[in-house]
Amino acid sequence: MGSGLHRPGFSLVVAALAWLCVIETSWALPRYSVQYAQSCHLCHHNPGGGGMRTAYGAQFFTGTEMAARGLAQEQLESLSPALGERLEIGLDFRGLVYQEAQSGDPTTSLAKHESGSFFLMQGDVYLAFKLHGKARVVLEKALRGEGEGYALLDDLLPGQGNLKAGRFLPNHGWRWADHETASRRALGFAAGQADTGVELEFHPDRYSVAVAVTNDAAGPQDGNRGKALTARALWQGELLGGPLALGLGGRVSDRAPAPSRTLAGVFWGLSRGPLTWTAQVDRFEEGETAGLAFSQEWAWKWRAGLDLLLVHDFFDPDLDAQSGMDQRLRLGLEWVPVPGVALSPALSTFTHEEAGASDDWLQADLQLQLFL
Repeated sequence: MGSGLHRPGFSLVVAALAWLCVIETSWALPRYSVQYAQSCHLCHHNPGGGGMRTAYGAQFFTGTEMAARGLAQEQLESLSPALGERLEIGLDFRGLVYQEAQSGDPTTSLAKHESGSFFLMQGDVYLAFKLHGKARVVLEKALRGEGEGYALLDDLLPGQGNLKAGRFLPNHGWRWADHETASRRALGFAAGQADTGVELEFHPDRYSVAVAVTNDAAGPQDGNRGKALTARALWQGELLGGPLALGLGGRVSDRAPAPSRTLAGVFWGLSRGPLTWTAQVDRFEEGETAGLAFSQEWAWKWRAGLDLLLVHDFFDPDLDAQSGMDQRLRLGLEWVPVPGVALSPALSTFTHEEAGASDDWLQADLQLQLFL
């Protein structure tokens, strides 16, 4: 969410940015958490998922489960992120080539164009400094934006609780790898929108609950006296013949003297055989303006290291005014031939509506990612 949700053309800005920075690949997507009915903190230092991977995530999961040609047990040491007893390293590098054609309806603010380019999407280096078994500092140096940096105290509270303090994205819903989805960018949880504060997270058995108090300021300095409270609860287990995940999320933000922001949503995941469905829907309000953001992914595991993906995003910045909306449909393949390397070709269609007029365009892209 942002103070400009009600302004004309805001949805166009969201769409343009989203369509340029296409989907990040699956190793940070929540579908693996759903498939295995396991918490994201097993593979990531961040309890909510995303960012730097743990030794388990970097070696055993990346090295065996994800790739078409996994490594033998004796080869997994080559993927170890450890640089010593107290230091671990990780990385994410992503680039793509894309081509798009837009019809350019003269009744909308979208201009007709055809474009194609190479684009460097991500170049992140992670460092984790281990003070001892229950305390560490995680730093991210990002090519785009400041990245995250936080101290993490593990298993020091009841219910396997931990405390995180520093600059990070608060836990709300799924932490989609595609930070440009409606459920991330439109709600203020995209890359580069990390906030500064503290977060408590508990994950006993099949449950996880997180509560964060932050500045609600995109930059390093807090320019207002208000604060934001973000909460997330998730249950994961087996039900109706397979893995199931159900969650609730909410956020209240007081950016006085600007209007307060609130959002509430539900998110879920369901896996049956080779098919996994993950989705999230949120309603948000700022002043007298209310909107809706919805994201979902259908993933079909064709064979080891090869998935077929169908992604759908919908964003309405003003439900009452019916001033317009943005929508995306994306069909793609994700191929992980060997650990740490992925190729993702895809074709996407986009729709932008404003003031009763509509515009549509296509985009084809090929993405490469290297990761540890």
